[in-house]
Amino acid sequence: MLQLIKPFNFILAADSYKAGHWKELPKDAKRSYSVIVPRKPSKYATKIVAVGQTYVANFLANVRITMEMIDEAEIEITEQGYEFNREGWEIIVREFDGKLPLAVFAVEEGRIIDPQTPLMGIINTDDRFAWLPAYVETTVQCSIWKMSTVASICRACRITIAKYMELTGANMDMLNYKLHNFGDRGADSPDEAAVIAGIAHAVMFDGSDCTRANGYIKKLYKTTRAYTSSVEATEHSVMCANSDAANRDDFGAAKMAVERLYDVVERTKRGIGIPLLSVVIDTYDSRRFVRDYMGGTFKEAIQNSGGVMVFRPDSGDPTVEPSLVAKDVESTFGATTNAKGYKVLAPCTSVIQGDGLRIDTIEGVIKGWVEAGYSMDSFVLGMGAGVTHDGARDDFSFSMKAIALCDSNGWRRLLKEPITDRNKKSLSGLVRCEENEAGELEVFDCIDNPEDLFRETAGWRLWFKDGERTNFQSFDEVQERARALPI
Repeated sequence: MLQLIKPFNFILAADSYKAGHWKELPKDAKRSYSVIVPRKPSKYATKIVAVGQTYVANFLANVRITMEMIDEAEIEITEQGYEFNREGWEIIVREFDGKLPLAVFAVEEGRIIDPQTPLMGIINTDDRFAWLPAYVETTVQCSIWKMSTVASICRACRITIAKYMELTGANMDMLNYKLHNFGDRGADSPDEAAVIAGIAHAVMFDGSDCTRANGYIKKLYKTTRAYTSSVEATEHSVMCANSDAANRDDFGAAKMAVERLYDVVERTKRGIGIPLLSVVIDTYDSRRFVRDYMGGTFKEAIQNSGGVMVFRPDSGDPTVEPSLVAKDVESTFGATTNAKGYKVLAPCTSVIQGDGLRIDTIEGVIKGWVEAGYSMDSFVLGMGAGVTHDGARDDFSFSMKAIALCDSNGWRRLLKEPITDRNKKSLSGLVRCEENEAGELEVFDCIDNPEDLFRETAGWRLWFKDGERTNFQSFDEVQERARALPI
């Protein structure tokens, strides 16, 4: 959306202080090698889903530095109080057609990695640009930590959900739709953050209200397939519009929802969507809405619709309210008991909890449902800001640091190791990954044989070089890698 105000300038998409680092490197610096590393596990996951490589490679391949960018950047960076590296950027325009003289290596997208694994390595391909790998950190690391953290949060949720699905005898084929993305409005920004989080969520789950995710997945992964879908759903604005506010009566809203369910079923017959409608139930009195209106007046209509009415509480204690709604549904529509002894609501009904879900609360919400005796077959979850906003760079302590430098004496290791926090110790050397015969990633330093850094193997791919994207994965492969859960 910012580009609707002014054109994007890649030179300015960096922390201000980086504008002076071209002056601070040793005079004889030729090459600099930086890596992105998640340094430690988070409180909710010990493993990290490596996501964002395709996005980074694609946007770097579309960067073209222009003289107009340089002119604007000189003004802005000078006003920030730094000496602008005009000569360096002009060389990129004159000699490289505006393309960035960098090479980007990384593990395959969707890989599950341990902390202290170099997810991505960046090196300059021309000796005059040792300052450039660290300069691109702001945009590159932001993309990688955000997408990897969102995917890792969703993976942790997926493991938890799968555990309770197995416990309650639920249909595991529906796992991909058990955590819906409600998060666009709660994202860090309405533009990039919402979209890249939506893509990262789609690595792990198929249900999403991020309307733009499919379009960007198609563009990035060269496909025409839609990887996410959503369902018809009401919200309080339309429920209130069909209700009697003076008498706090939402009977009209209930009638509207049932009529919409029939419309959705008919639409499904034309090959659009699925025959399901999610209805928010707590405009006034959720007990009355479910028992008296939906389970009373409109019970037969719902049963005969050929669709599913999903009841959504939007208030109350999320560890308790869903099971109370289930009891209301059971008391009117009935339920059966499966082979594991858990109750399954009537097939024309279900419950979704989307209010108050976070990575720290999701298991408590599920346990409240399960401990009330209900199977996960009848329960779906939706997470908003918990998907798109709650993850932070510090969750896995993501870092991008220069760990090796080539000068007139050849390559030498760089190292950060603060005595005040040993967890912030950096990797050191020309560190890369490689897949062993068992399919596991191994990390090693090839500084004694620098050419090995550029050798592509399983576990270490060249994603970008000198303005061109060089590695392509299908989104199917990304999902397959990321969803191979240890259940």
